[in-house]
Order: sequence, then C-alpha cells, then structure tokens
Amino acid sequence: MPQQTTINQRVQELIDTFSAGNKSAFARSVGISNQSVNEIVGARQSAPSFKAIQKLLLAFTEVRPEWLINGDGEMLHQEEVNAGAPEGGTFNEVFYGPNADNWMRISEALTHLRHASNKEEAKAQYVHIKKMLADVLSSTNSLDNAVIESLLHIQHHDLAYAYLTKEERNEIKLVGNDLVTHYITVGREDKEFINSLPSINIPDPIYQNGLFRCFQIADDSMAPSLSAGTYIIGKYLEEWQNNIQSNTTHIVVTQDGIIIRRAVNASPIEDILHMIPDNRSYATLKIKYEHIREIWVAVSTITHNLSNTSIDYAAEVARLRADVEEIKSSLPTKK
Repeated sequence: MPQQTTINQRVQELIDTFSAGNKSAFARSVGISNQSVNEIVGARQSAPSFKAIQKLLLAFTEVRPEWLINGDGEMLHQEEVNAGAPEGGTFNEVFYGPNADNWMRISEALTHLRHASNKEEAKAQYVHIKKMLADVLSSTNSLDNAVIESLLHIQHHDLAYAYLTKEERNEIKLVGNDLVTHYITVGREDKEFINSLPSINIPDPIYQNGLFRCFQIADDSMAPSLSAGTYIIGKYLEEWQNNIQSNTTHIVVTQDGIIIRRAVNASPIEDILHMIPDNRSYATLKIKYEHIREIWVAVSTITHNLSNTSIDYAAEVARLRADVEEIKSSLPTKK
C-alpha cells in the first residue's frame, strides 16, 4: 500500500509533471502568484486555499480532484478529457458547477475565521459559514459529508485554533523524545495522534494567546542553560521567515528531527537558518528553509534539574578585587 501523501506533496508532483519542476512557470500556468506556490510547496507548507485549488483544476482539467484533495486513486483521468471542465462527480460539481462561486465565498469566510481575535468573533463567523453551507447543500443532492469534510480538512491547521474552547487553548501537548520520529513524519498532521499526546494545563494568561506545544531536549547542546531531558514550551511561530527572534531559543521541526537551539536568521537571502548552541563543544547547524516544517519560539521550561548552588556575589567581587590587586602588584613600577 503506497504511503499517503500530503496535498502539498501532490501539488509538488503537479509542478514536476506539468512544469518540469519550474515553480514560476507553474504559477503562470495556473494564474496564481509565485508567493502562493512557494507557501504551498516551500518551507511553510501552507494549505492551499479553495481559490488556488479551483484555479489549478481549471488549468489542468486532466487532474482528478479526488486525487488532489484526498490522494485517492491516480493523478490523471484514465480517459482523455475533452477541452473544458470534466463532467460528473461530487468534487467536479464543487469546483466546476453552478455553486463554485459560493464555495469560494465559503473559503474566504474560513480565512476570516482563522484570524478571529476572540471566541465570540470565531463563533459568529462559524455560524455564518454553516448557513452558507446549508444554502449550497439545499441546491444540490450530490455532495455528501465525506466531500464536505475533505474540503474543510484542507485548511484544518488554519481552523484548529479558532474552534478551541478556553480550556483547550490552555492545554499544551507534550512531545517526548520517544515520539519525535512519528511527529516529524506524519504525526504533526495527524489530529488523532496529536489528541492522544499527554498534555498539561497551565492557567496562565501567557498561554491563552496562541498555540503552544511542549518538546523535550535530547542532548546537552544548550547546557548549562538547558540540560538534556528538560521540557521546553514553545509558541507556534506563523510566517517564521520574517518573525525569527534573533539569538532566542527556538524549536525547529525539520524533515529529519527536532532542533532546540538559539536561532539566527543569518542568511535570509540564501534561505538558511543558523542554530547556535550554548554548549560550545557542539557545532552551529545551518538549516535550509526548504527542510523546515514548523518553528516554535521558546517561552518557558519544565525541568527536574534544579541548581542548589548559592552564589555569594559580594564574596565573588571581593575575590576579583584581590586578584586585580595581585596582578597590579606584579607589574613593574614606573621609574
């Protein structure tokens, strides 16, 4: 059984198939911006909007909507498709049928829902979307719940936070070192897996504004500041290319693992992020943007290694003064 791909990977397949891997040429063919294409298949791996999917399927009518949306079956229709939109099928009705404009308005409403500033605003937008869905469904008999869920699932990352209750917003999922492999492959997009993770609830206002996750440090690259085994809570960083907090600890999820170090966006032109350790016995890592899946900026830690060392700063200053005086006395005097 072939491994399930993401919609981002399937768009990349289309770029390779129809534009020989040239993203700019693909963007021109579809009628969307280069930025939109880069956000879908580049480092950000954003979910394509309904409008982008509609334009893509209109540009390449031989592509099966079921394959693009769900990864079901083959990429192309088995029989040659005549010029114009293919007929029949529930997905085809969504993208090519008389309700296509209504679906686009629903997509735009979903974007507004994503940016809702509070629960009340999100609820109002959600009610509005449900009404629009009811109006669309009342005029067709071919759309079933599976189709609706598939279309909404495309933007599940955008919608997730808006749907959370106050209690759920305080809930922070923990990703231990034993779960890293699964998390970086399919787990971070697997709602069932994320829901199964252990969680903590911290009733502090700082954790009520954004999405937070807790990761475990695997090595001593951040010692003595952070030791191996320490849990570090990070806030999800949207549009991270422009929002890296230089020289601040970040959790960077790549295609190969999770790196927890100080981030410096040293080479934005070359699309390279530098991850600098506090422990100088470790080398600085240079990560290409295209290998980055998500970034979280560190906000707090949970550790079992509390230091019981008490520092007498007055005594330290006195010792330093004594050392300076000893050095001065050993210097030759001026004649």
